[in-house]
Amino acid sequence: MINSAPASTPKPSSPAPIARTVFGTTSGALIDLAAPEARQIRFNDIATHLSKLARYAGATLDVMGYTVAQHSCILGEAVSRQFGPVPGMYALLHDAHEAYTGDIIEPAAAELERMLGEPFRAALANLKTRLDRVIHERLRLVWPAPDDIVRAIDEGHARLVNTEFRDCLAPQLMRARPTDAIPFALRIRVVTPAVAHEQFLNTLRTFAAWGGIALGDDWL
Repeated sequence: MINSAPASTPKPSSPAPIARTVFGTTSGALIDLAAPEARQIRFNDIATHLSKLARYAGATLDVMGYTVAQHSCILGEAVSRQFGPVPGMYALLHDAHEAYTGDIIEPAAAELERMLGEPFRAALANLKTRLDRVIHERLRLVWPAPDDIVRAIDEGHARLVNTEFRDCLAPQLMRARPTDAIPFALRIRVVTPAVAHEQFLNTLRTFAAWGGIALGDDWL
C-alpha cells in the first residue's frame, strides 16, 4: 500500500500592494493621483471632503470652522450672479482638487518653494491641473477654462479673500491681506460642515440645470 502525502491547502493570495500615490475617498473609491480618471470622480466625495476641510488651516475665529466648501459656494454664487451659471460652475469647482490634495496654505507653499526651488511650485501646479482636468471632464466642461472665465474667477476670488480677512480672521490680520480688492458687501456667516456639504451639491445641481449641463445618473 502506498501512503500518499496529504494535499496541501493553498494559501490565500495577498492583495496587491496599493501604490503610494493612490488616495481613498469617503465613498471607498481609489484614485491614483499619478493618473486620475474622470470615471473615478464622485461629487459627493468632493462635497464631503471640502466640507470637512478648513480654510486658512483652521485659523478662522468661528467655532464650527469656515470650510473650503462654503468658500467655493460663495465664489460660485458671486461669479454666477455677474456672468451666468457656467462661469459660476467653474468658480464653484475652482478648489475641487483640494478634495484629493488638501489645502496647502500659501505661506507653506511659498516656504517649500524657497527651500526646493521653482520645481516644487511647478510640480504642485501640475498635480492640481491633472485633477482639475478630470473633474471638469466628468461634467463635460472644457478644460483649461476659457480666459474670460479665469479672469472672472480671479477677480471674484480676490474680493472673497479680502471678505474672509474682514469677516473670518483676527482683525489685526487685515493689514496682511494679499491685495487691495474691494470686499463683498455681504458679510460671511459661517455654516456647519453638514450645511456646507448640502449647499455645495445643491449649488452644483442648480448651475447644471441653468447651464444645460447633464449630470448623468452616477455623478454623485
